Amino acid sequence: MAKDAFYFRHDANASSDLKLKALRKQYGWEGIGWWWYLVELLRSEENYELEYSGETFEGMMVDMGCESEDVKTFIDYCADKRLLEKSTPVERPLNAVETCFTMFYSPRLKGDMVSLDALREQRRMAGKKSAEKRSSTSKSSTLVEHPSNDRSTSRVDKSIVEREDMFKQTTTQFADKHTPSMITEFINYWTEPDRAANPRMRFEKERTWEMGRRLATWAKNDFSRNNSWHGKTDQPGLIGKEV
Repeated sequence: MAKDAFYFRHDANASSDLKLKALRKQYGWEGIGWWWYLVELLRSEENYELEYSGETFEGMMVDMGCESEDVKTFIDYCADKRLLEKSTPVERPLNAVETCFTMFYSPRLKGDMVSLDALREQRRMAGKKSAEKRSSTSKSSTLVEHPSNDRSTSRVDKSIVEREDMFKQTTTQFADKHTPSMITEFINYWTEPDRAANPRMRFEKERTWEMGRRLATWAKNDFSRNNSWHGKTDQPGLIGKEV
C-alpha cells in the first residue's frame, strides 16, 4: 500500500444516508459491514481506486466470506446506487460489444481525500518555507555580526585589513587615557594574524572582548614597559593628532 491508512472521513449520520439505507435493505447489516470494508480498501490504494477485475474480487471474497461472483455483484449494486463509480479505459476497443470497466472508486471518499491531501501539501510547504526562513535568519545572525560591545570585529565577512582598521578606530576613544606608544604596542600585539587560509587576528580568537577593559589591563600590567616616550606625541590624548 503506497499511502498511509490512518484516516478517512466517516460522517456521524452515515446510517441515515438514503443510498446506504437501500444497501441495508438489499444486503442487511452484513452489507453495511461489507461497504465500510470496501471503503477501507479504497482508502489504502493509490488514487483511492481498485482494479475492477476477477483478481480483486477473489482477494476480497476471503474477508467478506462469500464467493468472488458475489463480490462483483455487490460492487455492481453499489455502482447502480451511485455509491461507487466505475471507470472505462481511455481507448475502448472498436470491436467491444459490452462496456469494459477497469477501475472503481467512491466519489465521496475520493473527493474528501483529494481535499485532505491538498491541505496536507499546503501545510507541508508552509512548514518547509518557515524552516528555510529560520535557517536563513540563523545563518545571517551568526555570520554577520559579533556582539555590539567594544569588540571591533563587527563583520566576519569583511577583509582582514578592514577588520584591523575597525579595531584601530575603536582604540581612539581611549586616547585620553593611555599613551600613543602603549596603544600602538597593544594594537600590534592583538591584530597579529595567524597563518590560516582565512586568517584571524589574535583578538578574534578571544571568547569575550571589551576594549576599555583590555587596554586597562594592558596598562596595569605594563606590557609596554620596554617602550620609551617621545616628547609631546607620547602625551595621553595626543594620539592621531599633529604636534
